[in-house]
Amino acid sequence: MFEVELSHKDVDIVWYKNGAKMARTKNVEITCDGSSHRMVLREVTMEDYGVEVMVHAEGEYTYTRLIVDGKMHV
Repeated sequence: MFEVELSHKDVDIVWYKNGAKMARTKNVEITCDGSSHRMVLREVTMEDYGVEVMVHAEGEYTYTRLIVDGKMHV
C-alpha cells in the first residue's frame, strides 16, 4: 500500500508505476478519503521488487520504490 496525504482536500492525483499511468483493476485499488490518497497493489511478486511508484498532484511529483519482502522458492 502506498499513501499520500496532501495539505488540502479535493485534489486530483495520478499514480504511476514505472512511468505508466495506473488505473483501477482487480489488482490495483485506488482510493481517496479527503486529503488522503491510497493505492494498493495486490498479488505482488518478487519480480515487482524495485518498481518505481510516482504520484503527480497539481504540478508536483513524489517518487518511491517498491520493496518486496518474501521467500524465494527455487
